[in-house]
Amino acid sequence: LNGVREVASRPGELRQALGVATETLLVGAAGRLNPQKRLDRFIRIAEALCERGIDARFVILGDGDERDALQAQWAATGLGDRLIFGGFCEDLAARAGDLDLFMLTSGNEGTPNVLLEVMARGVASLAFAVGAVPEVLSGDSAKGLIADGDEAAMIAMAELLLRNRDERDQLGRTQARRVREELGFDRSMEQYEALLSSLR
Repeated sequence: LNGVREVASRPGELRQALGVATETLLVGAAGRLNPQKRLDRFIRIAEALCERGIDARFVILGDGDERDALQAQWAATGLGDRLIFGGFCEDLAARAGDLDLFMLTSGNEGTPNVLLEVMARGVASLAFAVGAVPEVLSGDSAKGLIADGDEAAMIAMAELLLRNRDERDQLGRTQARRVREELGFDRSMEQYEALLSSLR
């Protein structure tokens, strides 16, 4: 049973912890630093966006066995502090509103709670179409759905959104409404109870 419980937002906490100014665009990814999450893709996408002149900071929130390899991959770009390895982020659901854009670059997922939590905060979110992600990013939210492994398409959509605040905010509002009305914890409980009733 997946669903997002409403939690109070704590604006500014994440940026303060990372040392990122309020006016700076902040693009994030979050999850265990393991092969499934394919954060090597996020690093390549961040590098490409920097090369295209996007003035943003990038952050990977999480820890795991691939940290050293991912840090080495980023170091090879020569882009220094443009990407922050932020470690494990407690209460991401409360702090995610500090992000301007979120990317889920996993190669395999069920229903990713981290995506639901960030969408619920009104943060425009992009994700590759793996596992149950297409069910999450459906309807009006599907603008954030990218064909699995199509890094060029992810880069292009991210650039569009980072250069256009109105587009970014509109997608964020649409995705937040999707979570609130269809994917929140209360809604999930209603659907689960209806299923149980139908089986009695």
